[in-house]
Amino acid sequence: MKGQRFTLFFVGLVSIVGGKTCSARGMSDYELRDWKNTETSTTLELSDQCGILLEARLLDLHLSNYLMLGLKNRAHASQYIKSSEFAFTFSSGRERAASIVDMNEVTKLEENVEKVIYIKLPEKGDFKDSDSLQVNAPVFDSELKVKTCALNVKFYRNAQVPHSKMSENPYTAFDFNLGLGSSFYRGHLSNVGGEGYFMDLGVDSFFNVRDGVFADLVLDGISSPQYALLSQVSGTTVDSSSSVMGMGIFVGYVQRHILSNRLALSWKLGPGMYALRYSNADTSNSFAGMGQVALDYRFGQVSRELLPRVFSVGIAVSDIWIPRGDINDQVNYSGHDASWMIRLKMGI
Repeated sequence: MKGQRFTLFFVGLVSIVGGKTCSARGMSDYELRDWKNTETSTTLELSDQCGILLEARLLDLHLSNYLMLGLKNRAHASQYIKSSEFAFTFSSGRERAASIVDMNEVTKLEENVEKVIYIKLPEKGDFKDSDSLQVNAPVFDSELKVKTCALNVKFYRNAQVPHSKMSENPYTAFDFNLGLGSSFYRGHLSNVGGEGYFMDLGVDSFFNVRDGVFADLVLDGISSPQYALLSQVSGTTVDSSSSVMGMGIFVGYVQRHILSNRLALSWKLGPGMYALRYSNADTSNSFAGMGQVALDYRFGQVSRELLPRVFSVGIAVSDIWIPRGDINDQVNYSGHDASWMIRLKMGI
């Protein structure tokens, strides 16, 4: 019955988590999977301490883990909590203080007023090899001088559930990529022209640490076009002023492997369409497939409330396979079109 009282207390309470709006009761999807209680399917811990009704949860927000606290002060005077005073002790022996990012350092708890606060934990790696987490947060009086009491919450990892990489490794849910490089192998595209620039603009959406889907737009520059050959193709209007380039749109599966806190290896594979523009008025369209392997290094992070951005730089090798490409059945450009590129990536 006591748990029911707490649950009803937070009905209708609205919070912003990972850029989405949800009620506090609907946060189970964001909680650490291997720290959820089997019976309740949540990390929820409920208590009544220091005259404060307390609801505590552990949240996985991709790049960091957070402690969410729902608080209602039932004392007859205002009380205060300082984010900088939170202490986290893991069963592995690690002791950590809170990371404060774009949050109020001091939270005022007025009488009978509900508050929700989020405390960022320093590193996801702290959860590795740990089976419990003790949280301690002193409560201050109205003058922020005297510690009148302390909130204590303890979480336990579910021993019946395998360790989750999502709980222990930082990862992004969406990656936006911009790559620029050059082709180094043309195959039968050499019948149309030589190696040129290669540009890739794409977005990757991940379901978890490893698996996701991608959508990429590629621009394939062709140098030294074979104007003499193309002008002989019947039905074309090719001259020395004609622009010759390829463009492809691809969608498919992407897989990511986190090698360390800063290095990630990924590969993607999917079908699409490749359009070869060989004159100012003529285009040849072909079914195609694209494969890509990339190694990225995370060099920076900008945090804004609960939606941090991560920036990476990397190198990628891409191959476009055109099973059957020709211009009016006279010029064959089937085969592989391989390129390399340096790419910048922003992840959220």
